[in-house]
Amino acid sequence: MSIRYRADIDGLRALAVCSVILFHIDPSWLPGGFTGVDIFFVISGYLITSIMLSDIDAGQFSFADFFARRLKRIIPVLSVVIISVSILFHFIFTPADLENLSRSALASQFFLANFYFTFFSDTSYFADNAHSEPFLHLWSLGVEEQFYLIWPFALIFLVKRISASQLIAIMFALTLISFALGDALYAIDPDVAYYMLPTRICQFGSGIIVALVLTRGVFTDLNQNRIVGNVLVISGCALIFWSFWWLAPESPFPGWRAAPPTIGAALIIFGGACDPQLSRAFSLPPVVRIGRISYSAYLWHWPVIVIFLYLQGELSLTSKLTAIIVTFALAGISYTLVEQPFRKRTYGFKTSFIRMFAVPSAVIATISLLVIITNGFGVYAISISFKNDVYKLSTYTAPNFRADYICQKSELISADLDNPKCVTGVPDAEPTIILWGDSKAAQYAGLIGAVAKDIDLSVRNFAHSACPPVLVTPQKFTRGRYVRTCETSSAVVRDKIETAQRLIISASWALYFRANEEEFEHALRETLSILQQNNIDVLLVGDIPRQRRYDRECYTIRLKTSLANCADRSRTPRGPVRSYNRRVEDIAKQAGVHYVDFDDLLCDNNYCFGELSGNPLYYDGGHLSVGGSIALGHEVLKNPTQYEDFLAWLEN
Repeated sequence: MSIRYRADIDGLRALAVCSVILFHIDPSWLPGGFTGVDIFFVISGYLITSIMLSDIDAGQFSFADFFARRLKRIIPVLSVVIISVSILFHFIFTPADLENLSRSALASQFFLANFYFTFFSDTSYFADNAHSEPFLHLWSLGVEEQFYLIWPFALIFLVKRISASQLIAIMFALTLISFALGDALYAIDPDVAYYMLPTRICQFGSGIIVALVLTRGVFTDLNQNRIVGNVLVISGCALIFWSFWWLAPESPFPGWRAAPPTIGAALIIFGGACDPQLSRAFSLPPVVRIGRISYSAYLWHWPVIVIFLYLQGELSLTSKLTAIIVTFALAGISYTLVEQPFRKRTYGFKTSFIRMFAVPSAVIATISLLVIITNGFGVYAISISFKNDVYKLSTYTAPNFRADYICQKSELISADLDNPKCVTGVPDAEPTIILWGDSKAAQYAGLIGAVAKDIDLSVRNFAHSACPPVLVTPQKFTRGRYVRTCETSSAVVRDKIETAQRLIISASWALYFRANEEEFEHALRETLSILQQNNIDVLLVGDIPRQRRYDRECYTIRLKTSLANCADRSRTPRGPVRSYNRRVEDIAKQAGVHYVDFDDLLCDNNYCFGELSGNPLYYDGGHLSVGGSIALGHEVLKNPTQYEDFLAWLEN
């Protein structure tokens, strides 16, 4: 291997890794920073091809040496990161997340992370729940290694049979096809388009083309002209920085939108071959230093960020800066103690494979399988108390539709309306009240049941999901598959509703008002009028405040570590739900029916809370959990004066 070292390429690596890190720290800092991965792919295509061609020309190329160098370069620090993260997160992650981490650890060690995150995970690269996947960024390493397994054999086969110009033409055609394939696959499956090698050939191919042009004497006048070199470098920088600022996570990608950063990186590499003045910015010692540790920095940065996100819910400015410092500190340490020493080892392929791949893979497999066979508990499986606490918490924070006393379905049938299980309050008593609505009504079954049990009555409940509790064209205020089920469910419950004595109605008021404000208000008023004509005593219940950052899993994390900040994730400023509650309250007053909400138990003057005395109340950001609903019912009983009218209505 005798290609000339180019400091500017290390500088380009620095640009790539810094862009990815800044994007992951805060996408608003660099919206298109994720394209730094594309730059890495271009560099890989260029370097691997240049090294191979140099060895081929010198008559020194061997597959054993090639793969031994790849093992020494990639595996040791990768294995250190995977093992370290797997052990550390053992004491942070919930059982479900830890089990997923263990599966992704195995996939990452064997360079199949891109397949795992495409076909076996419900987390995409830009998803909100990406913070539960510390190895998500290793999809790119999977793509790169798959390229290394294919391209050397293809190059050896082709370079001896066709001319350099023909090979360049083939790679140019494959690159164009890959760009087009990215757009075509994105329309079918964005994850396949993003994670799979065929749509990334365009980046590797661009680097390969540059390597072929520079090593085979094509366009010699251009790559030796410093004026041209300066123009190419500045053009490449313009394309890359355009991508950083004008692309965003929601942009369809890759495809043709990947062309600017890809071509930009290729132009910088090509233009820098003659060492023009503008490329020397990439060769500054601090920039080169970052480039040299860029591989380690890339491996460490996402797990470091995940720790902060997982424990805090979001990153403060202090956390962001700390994550950056920790990332580069770990990168410097692993570069010095792991990367460099192992790269200098003189092992052949067999020894390298055994010591650097087989042994650490066995360690990772042991750790991962321990977690998987214990259903995510790992060493915590020996703690009966921990397992019991997890079970109790998962039962407590379960969604209400899982409770056996709640009848919430996407489509109700007649049998649901008289189901003896769907009764709360006093058991074996004849229900005198019906609770009706959507999932926002079902969430109150535990609350009303706790109160009803205290005052010796029972309440029947049934709810149709995503369907408003109105008797006038309810299907107009929903969408998709719920249009049909809403219409049929409403028809089923109508007779039961119109013959009730007392009726509690609740719903996701904001959702239906937003669907069509005037028409929904008319439908609600008309429904109340019909019910009053049937001498039905009605109570409207307001919605609970929505928690924007709520995460019930935080409370499971807190069973392992007190560092989990659940309080801030269970707090949000008073928002639009309150204004819709006021609107429903006004409609209730004008119609002469009763109204109640529980804002005063959940909110102070500035914030609304998703926990009570440190215990979670919600299942997700907009619904009470099974246990939370019951707990809120007990709070109502503790405040009889505040809820005097509500309690009196139930008792009458």
